[in-house]
Amino acid sequence: MLLLGCGSPETEPASDAGSTEDGSADTAADIDDRPLILPELAACDPASSPPTRLRVATWNMGAARGSSIEGVRDQLAVADADVVLIQEIEIGARRTDEIDQPAVLAEALAYDFAFAAALKFDGGDFGMAVFSRLPFQSARRIALDSSNAYEPRIAIDATVCAGPRALRMIDVHADFMPDANTRNLEELADELGPVESDLVIAGDFNADPSAEGVRTLVNASGTVDLFAELDPSPTREGDRIDFVLASPDLAQAVTAGEVVPNEASDHALLWVDFSL
Repeated sequence: MLLLGCGSPETEPASDAGSTEDGSADTAADIDDRPLILPELAACDPASSPPTRLRVATWNMGAARGSSIEGVRDQLAVADADVVLIQEIEIGARRTDEIDQPAVLAEALAYDFAFAAALKFDGGDFGMAVFSRLPFQSARRIALDSSNAYEPRIAIDATVCAGPRALRMIDVHADFMPDANTRNLEELADELGPVESDLVIAGDFNADPSAEGVRTLVNASGTVDLFAELDPSPTREGDRIDFVLASPDLAQAVTAGEVVPNEASDHALLWVDFSL
C-alpha cells in the first residue's frame, strides 16, 4: 500500500465529523492534504480474461458504530461483491477503538483498497474507501466544494480492471445540507462530464431522486439510476438516498440487484450484478 498526502495534525471537529471548532468547514486544499492510501496500481492486461459476473456494492457503514467492525465484516461477506464503495470509514479514531478499519476489512475479506480521508476526527481520519478483488488501474480523491457544508466532502475516483476492460468507479458521499448537497453533486457532474462507457457512480447522496443535485448528476452524466427500476425501496429511515448510477452500456448488462437492510448500519447495503 502507498500512503500519500499525510498532513500535520489539525483541529478536530467539535461534533461528529462536522465543522471545526471555530465553526468553519475545511477547504478543498485542506482535504487534499489528508491521507490518501493507494493499492498497487497497474494497467489492465489485454491478455487477461474478464470475469463473467461483476458484483458492485455500495454502503454507508457508519464507521461500524451501529454494531462492530465484525458486524460490518459479516455483512460484507454475505454481499460477496467484487467491488465495494464504502462511505464513513475510519482509521485510528478513538470512538472506534483506534482500529484501522479499511485494513482490517481488506485482510478479512481478501480485498485491495483505496482510502481517502475527508477530515481529521477524534485522533484519526474519517473518510471513504473502495475495496476491490479486481486489480486497480488508478485511484484518486476528488475534493468537493465544502463551503457552508456540515463537513468536508469528497469522492473517490477509482478504475479497476475486469480482465482487459477498465471500469471506472466513483464513490461519493454528498453533504446533507440542501445547498451544499446541490453544489457537491453538480460539481461532481462537472468533473465527470458526459459518460461514454463503463462507469458506475454510487454512494450516499443524502438526497432523494427528485433533488436538484441528483437530477443534475444523472442528466449531465447520462447515467441510469439502476434502483429506480430494480428496487426503489427506502435505503435509510424511509428515504431513498443511496444510489447506484451506471453508464448505459453497463445498465443494459444488469442481471440482478438488491437493497439489503441490516443491523450493522442505519443505511441499507445495495448490490448490483453485471454480466460482462
